[in-house]
Amino acid sequence: MEANVCEWVTITAPESIHDSTNAASHIWLEILQMCSARKEYSGYQQCHWGRTLETPSDIYIWTSWINKRAYDQYTEQETHRALYEKLRLLSSTQITVKIILFDGESCYTRGRLESCWPSITLLHFAEVLSIEQRQKVQNVDAITKLGAISDQFVRSQPARGFLLRTEEECSAAPSGDTYAILDYWRHPVQEHEVRHQWDQVYQVDDSDGHVFPQWFADGIFALGCTTVEMRHMRFNWLVRGCVERFPNEVIIPQSLEYDWDKGRKRWENEKPRLELGCTLGLSQKQVDRRVRQAQTRQKQRDKRAKSAMAQK
Repeated sequence: MEANVCEWVTITAPESIHDSTNAASHIWLEILQMCSARKEYSGYQQCHWGRTLETPSDIYIWTSWINKRAYDQYTEQETHRALYEKLRLLSSTQITVKIILFDGESCYTRGRLESCWPSITLLHFAEVLSIEQRQKVQNVDAITKLGAISDQFVRSQPARGFLLRTEEECSAAPSGDTYAILDYWRHPVQEHEVRHQWDQVYQVDDSDGHVFPQWFADGIFALGCTTVEMRHMRFNWLVRGCVERFPNEVIIPQSLEYDWDKGRKRWENEKPRLELGCTLGLSQKQVDRRVRQAQTRQKQRDKRAKSAMAQK
């Protein structure tokens, strides 16, 4: 089976484009309409967009295609060139395009990107890796796989894959490989607890949230990784028909603001259910169903007890 690919476009635009009374918002709406119209092309899967916590002026537009062949066929269309012209018109900086070729059956859309707090980690290598070296990178354990907080505590397994190198990179001076790891966090508090559960952690940069276990850092640096980038995003999902029906709403991004106090309280309520699911091998939906059933039974017992007391 051919692997899924993600087209990752980055533009820079002011917050004012999300205000329907601003002239630039009309260009942004046209871009979203053009992105949504790609659903008519064979191999198109989904499209998401959002701003980033680390660089709020940047907008990521991610589009999933069933394979590289379907994506290449689309890029030959005039509609693709027209979309890029519109993106260049809106962006205050040169747009950048990355293509992620996912490992195996991975696909970024499987984790309901629009309903979680995702992060993406880019592992940069100074050289182009051999097939054997790539396999070793792909086999490095995810940071959610080990430790007291297992992978059942996250919304979905991470989506991982190498970035495809452009023709310019291949023909010019040697340019190393980049490996992308997309994690699907329920919310920032949960991500913070997962990342800081280890006695020894590696600090990527000055941001408190940009850490991962030292054993992970040792593993990737031993394989030739030279630098690491981390970004956090909130994504909107371009649902079919919504761009036309709700034009003033679809141009507004999800908020990057987060109430840590409320988040910690929510996490304390969520964690026992997740722990129960891990113990019994149940999904979150199954755990929630059992909790609701237990609550219903308790209400029925309370009602019977109250009725018995009244009869006495």
